[in-house]
Amino acid sequence: MPTCARPGGVSYLGATLAALDRAGADGVARCVLVDGPELPEVPAGWELLPGQPRRIGGTLQLWRAFRLAAERSAERVLYCEDDITPCQNAIRYLLTLQIPEDVAFIDARVLREDLQGAPGLRRVELTQRRRPYWGTQALILPLRTCEWLIGRDPLSLPIGDHEKHGDLILGELAGRSPWPRYGAHLPRLVRHDGVVSSAHDGVSRPATAGWPGEAFDAMTIQATSAGAGR
Repeated sequence: MPTCARPGGVSYLGATLAALDRAGADGVARCVLVDGPELPEVPAGWELLPGQPRRIGGTLQLWRAFRLAAERSAERVLYCEDDITPCQNAIRYLLTLQIPEDVAFIDARVLREDLQGAPGLRRVELTQRRRPYWGTQALILPLRTCEWLIGRDPLSLPIGDHEKHGDLILGELAGRSPWPRYGAHLPRLVRHDGVVSSAHDGVSRPATAGWPGEAFDAMTIQATSAGAGR
């Protein structure tokens, strides 16, 4: 999980880490990647990985997580932002969810409100220019995808502000990978809580559409790797 200081001293980190542990993260190796010199307090069981004297931005933090996964030969990575709430057993469920061989990653938050349907995965083309991929609140990436991405320079793409648009860069590069689709999980298993953004000036727009609520038990989902292609 990446974190950094927010304007006005606002922090969602403590609540997010506690919620992730309740949802099943307590049974796996977990760490907080700090962006910038400030070192937050983290609960027992969470490894704190300090950042640089200056912030490097969300995109490079994302690639830092991919490199860490490769260095530790992780089977998969659950990448969560620091201002979310998962539903009951969401992490426990996601850690056992089969990752289809033809997708680059699974998105457990799914910001596209047009994606609806029965519980499970919808395969979505990352190369759809009319609807570029965005949103990295909760992703599951297999090691193969992490290893492929760290061989690509995320700052080489002509996409606006590289520091702030890691999600667009991820979507663009993954769309060029051997797995140019992602798995959109329905229902959404994570709520975005952050009102004060660390990457953009002003107010973000946390949304709850399609989220079944914190009391929903993700372990009741009978998800399979099958799903609609688009």
